[in-house]
Amino acid sequence: MANTNDISSEHFNRGADYLDRGDFDKAFEAYSEAARLAHSGADGAAAVAEESLSGPDAIIAECAEAIELNPSDADEYLRRARAYSDKGEFDLALADCNKAILLDPSNAEAFYNRGMVYSDMDDLDSALADCNEAVRLDPLDSTAFVARGIVYSEACNFGNAAADYTEAIRLDPGNSAAYLNRGISYATEGNVDKAIAYFTTAIDIDPEYAFAYYYRGRMYSNKKDFDSAIEDYSAAIKLDPANAETYHYRGNAYGRNGAFNLAIADFTEAIRLDPNNANIYFNRAVVHKERGDLDSAIADYTEAIRFDPDDAASYVNRGAVYRKKGSDYKAISDYAKAIELNPKHADAYYNRGLAYSDRGFVDKAIADFQEAMRLNPKDKEAREELEELRMKREKLGG
Repeated sequence: MANTNDISSEHFNRGADYLDRGDFDKAFEAYSEAARLAHSGADGAAAVAEESLSGPDAIIAECAEAIELNPSDADEYLRRARAYSDKGEFDLALADCNKAILLDPSNAEAFYNRGMVYSDMDDLDSALADCNEAVRLDPLDSTAFVARGIVYSEACNFGNAAADYTEAIRLDPGNSAAYLNRGISYATEGNVDKAIAYFTTAIDIDPEYAFAYYYRGRMYSNKKDFDSAIEDYSAAIKLDPANAETYHYRGNAYGRNGAFNLAIADFTEAIRLDPNNANIYFNRAVVHKERGDLDSAIADYTEAIRFDPDDAASYVNRGAVYRKKGSDYKAISDYAKAIELNPKHADAYYNRGLAYSDRGFVDKAIADFQEAMRLNPKDKEAREELEELRMKREKLGG
């Protein structure tokens, strides 16, 4: 199973992708999930470092031995609960948190850890109640505020989330998880420079915080500073070589820099680590097309569609490759599917119009270019194609 870092970064990337496509609701949903999964445990990055060294199964075994020796040790129940959460075994994590709270009902850490489990289980009301209780029990515990901020983020209450992260930083300026999550908040707002500043502070506090390098790399990519992005992704990979998404986005940065062979190598490693991720196949296909390897591009877009059959962009892009190969009817079929999935996809209409035009279907091409312009009035290419076809039809006496 992918670890928490992998899953959180995947949601962050989905948020960025949705934002690029203009789907703000899905972007906020994905960013919220990323924030929830970011380092939020009692020990922050140290807890994740422990997991990376021992693995959750080893930690669970160690805790079981400790609990057998001392059944009243609430801390061991909490440690095991975090390991169960990392494995996705939330019912067992919840049971251990409940036991810890029973043993020590004034333990704020137990409440915010249980809040994170409830959050994993999509019970945000219970999660918020537990985090509120944690803050009440220990209003000086910065991690309780981080945990509550994550719940607020998941509920799309970004204002309260930002306030909690800010309070966590005030209480403990050395809390790297608070800076990380505040940076994610700024990223959701589109404030890239502020996000970079907070990720940088997280790195200054903890130079081995792979997650912070990764997220800062994403922000540098957003600014098209691909050299800096590659540097950060490489640092993250050195610290956490099992994170597929870091290879994925370093591959994107290499591709944008024209280093296609390095990009393909990174995408291939990302797929080895996460073979069911449609986005990685999609982006490797983009580079294959840039290299002129059209068959490989089609194969990767086909895989992307297999793993995410509702993504209109994969059909549009595969259609463009089919058209480049002269397979206009296959291209038309892909564009039609994209339009079925997303009737507001202007590029799908534009590209289908081109394919229709290639095959001499002037009226259908004109209709598609008109619809593309209706959806995107600033589309100069669609307007030029439309004018050219109208002139052609007039000459033919149509």
